[in-house]
Amino acid sequence: MRVHLHIGVHFTNTPRLAQAVRINQRVYKRQNVVAPNVDDYRAQIDDLLHRVDGQAATLDESRALLTRLAGDESTTGLVMVDEQWCGPLESAFEDRMLYAGLADRVRQISNVFNAADLHVSMSIINPATLIGSVLDNGHAAGHANWFATNIPAPDVSWMPCIDRIQEAAPHVPLTIWTEEDAPLIWERILRHLGDLNDDVAVRGPLTAVRDMLSKEGGERLTAYAKKFTPASQAALERVSLAFLDKYEQVKTVGPAGGIPGWTHDDLAEITAGYDDDIAALSKRSGVTVLQPVHATDTLGADQ
Repeated sequence: MRVHLHIGVHFTNTPRLAQAVRINQRVYKRQNVVAPNVDDYRAQIDDLLHRVDGQAATLDESRALLTRLAGDESTTGLVMVDEQWCGPLESAFEDRMLYAGLADRVRQISNVFNAADLHVSMSIINPATLIGSVLDNGHAAGHANWFATNIPAPDVSWMPCIDRIQEAAPHVPLTIWTEEDAPLIWERILRHLGDLNDDVAVRGPLTAVRDMLSKEGGERLTAYAKKFTPASQAALERVSLAFLDKYEQVKTVGPAGGIPGWTHDDLAEITAGYDDDIAALSKRSGVTVLQPVHATDTLGADQ
């Protein structure tokens, strides 16, 4: 059985993705894929994690868990989305890197799903945006402040985190997309989670874009979607980009005085490094990076 776990991280709209998966439960079910409710799976997975205490579950234990979660002999896949798997927000800045403990959590999860074809996905975000969001949120702000003050800009990268995940669970395929790209590829993300064919229609392909628009833009996008169905992923992205270009509500992230410890040049260096990381990951074995189709033409939003 194929099992897909999405593990966060914070401030990457994982709660919205979990909601989108719930909305598409019937779509998945028609393809023999079950997206169980979080209350139905979190306790069962946590219970087995506690019982095996860091060791690998027996195949019988793992199969029993899969049977309970699937609930139907015809089920060929499971989809579960839970930000809690990336740990508490404070843990995002331990060991002088981003999400140092995430690899061990992936290893533990892979130990209880060792009877399944396990796939893991995570959404990453510009580290500068992550730090700014934590400072805005207030929770774990002290940890974020320490990180920004003590970690040089060239050392701020997702690569050590992802290196550790692959070392901890080398047999588990890892899918990555960026928070910045997610609205443009929302439909592809929902299909990918359930391993659905491209011709399977999912509900709410423009939801993540609509969330970023002004009230007027959201209403216009809804009206557009009722009249037109984009013929391809590239066309859907062109529609999304056109509406974002005209109606996006840009939000300022981080304190008004900037992020303590980082200059404007530091922020530019972190962003450039983030782009380099994504390019490198797209060529890495064992990693799939979901990215927008690079369309060259544009579609006006006033149609």
